[in-house]
Amino acid sequence: MTDKKGSDGELLPDDKRLTTIGSFVRKTSLDEIPQLLNVIMGDMSLIGPRPLLIPYLPLYNETQKRRHEVRPGITGWAQVNGRKP
Repeated sequence: MTDKKGSDGELLPDDKRLTTIGSFVRKTSLDEIPQLLNVIMGDMSLIGPRPLLIPYLPLYNETQKRRHEVRPGITGWAQVNGRKP
């Protein structure tokens, strides 16, 4: 992405700042390659819940906290069901 700004000094929307290479990387999911290294090292799994931001932890109830009992994954239910063609 670029840092292009509008006349008001605010960043333009993502679709206006996305480069050709950035668009290709997003469409092909090549941005996930660094996570494959984490799978090889054993820190992540291929399938499992995506890691969430630490500020969300206090908001979980006991059932929701169970997601942290397994290794985070590159893909999971939300990614498969939310993927746009």
